[in-house]
Amino acid sequence: MKTPRSLTAIVEEQCRKWTTQTVPPVTPPRCSVITVSREPGTRARAVAQLLSQRLGYDIYGSNIVDAVARSAHCSEIVVRSLDERGRSFVENFVSSVGRSLTADEYLHHLALIVATLARHRRAIILGRGASFLLPHGTTLRVRFVAPLEMRIASFVKEFSLTPDEARQRIRTIENNRRKFVLDAFGKDLADPVQYDLIVNDDLISAEGGARLVLAALESLNA
Repeated sequence: MKTPRSLTAIVEEQCRKWTTQTVPPVTPPRCSVITVSREPGTRARAVAQLLSQRLGYDIYGSNIVDAVARSAHCSEIVVRSLDERGRSFVENFVSSVGRSLTADEYLHHLALIVATLARHRRAIILGRGASFLLPHGTTLRVRFVAPLEMRIASFVKEFSLTPDEARQRIRTIENNRRKFVLDAFGKDLADPVQYDLIVNDDLISAEGGARLVLAALESLNA
């Protein structure tokens, strides 16, 4: 069995990638970061994967962002991947948003990580309240929704659950996500005003959803 890599090794590999990437254009796109909020059971991850392939953006799942944010050591490694100007940006950013966060040390590191990912640009960040952390206008904030029955069917198929089990799991995930955003940022996760684009999966395929996000990104950068 292959031994899983440590979180530090994963973080260091990503930092090496950043430092060896081709120098970006002198005038990079105003918006090159996409944050993804989603109701459980939507096609959000599939859309993110399509966007990653077409844009060359890296995807940062909530599990990785969460794990890094809980490790002060890994947070320091990530922030060190920036030049002096970038570090100044992150420090100022965290200072500015700190007043709206709770006193939890985890949230401080979460803000550090999300700000660093945004500073490196070309990122798709799934979950962890990134939509509420990054500045409006330089981030495309997308939320994916779908009818409950459709999401239940998705969970039944993906996790081999009964419909009742799927319904309960979805309810638990939704409650946890809403509580996290409310406690951390004082915001309603489902408030449509918090997003630039809301995609309803009901009649739209993952391919269609990707095209909508690409069109919105192009519009922001026009």
